[in-house]
Amino acid sequence: MGVFRNKQVIPGVDAEDEFELDATTEFYVKKSGWDRWYARPQQMRLRHELCFGGPPLRVDLYDYAVRRTCVFVRLVERFEEDFEQPEYTVFDGTVLRSRLEEDYAKLVKKYENADDKLKAIMLDRTPDTKAAAIQKQTTWHELYGAIRYFALSHHANAQENRAFFMDESRRYEEQFQAVAQQVKVLGAVWDDRQGWYDAPPGASDQERENIRAKLRVSNFGFRSRNEFLEKDVILGVLKDAYEKQ
Repeated sequence: MGVFRNKQVIPGVDAEDEFELDATTEFYVKKSGWDRWYARPQQMRLRHELCFGGPPLRVDLYDYAVRRTCVFVRLVERFEEDFEQPEYTVFDGTVLRSRLEEDYAKLVKKYENADDKLKAIMLDRTPDTKAAAIQKQTTWHELYGAIRYFALSHHANAQENRAFFMDESRRYEEQFQAVAQQVKVLGAVWDDRQGWYDAPPGASDQERENIRAKLRVSNFGFRSRNEFLEKDVILGVLKDAYEKQ
């Protein structure tokens, strides 16, 4: 994980006004991919790059706004980059339904001879469901996780938030320790497929249900599993934030 100035990746923005957050977790490392954010505070714009080991690279551009210690975003552009021209699914805040339909038609063609079970899985996300999910992101919504603190640390009110960064760091440390302690008590094991802990092999249905109930991420104050997976990134961002003030 690193927080540093980077070469210009957002057109029209001076490299000195742009900052990078490498939020790559073990999940992406195992896939030879990465998860990176670029912030340009003067323009209040974020660029998010996701790669799973090779083309295409998915890029999201967001407008963002800060209200004290809260960060809100709305998706402005989404496109995929490979060796050809970028393919947009969102442009200027508008979901491009035609692109979603083209992509879905390619999937239908690809799996036309597959068995019914595989076909149902691969064709589950229709243009309607994808468009509805993306549309939610184009409206203002609150941002959480490492990028929230990263954006706050470069905002004009960052210095007055030093105590907040320190408190959040302590809170996360306590939450991570609480998870580790509960995992040990329950004898749970890590499951790569879920990206979370589960019952050990041989556990009864009742034991599995009990372990899953006690290890819900919400029980420990996390809003999502990804927030837990970002442990080192979040703590690193918070440390940089309160030490530089």
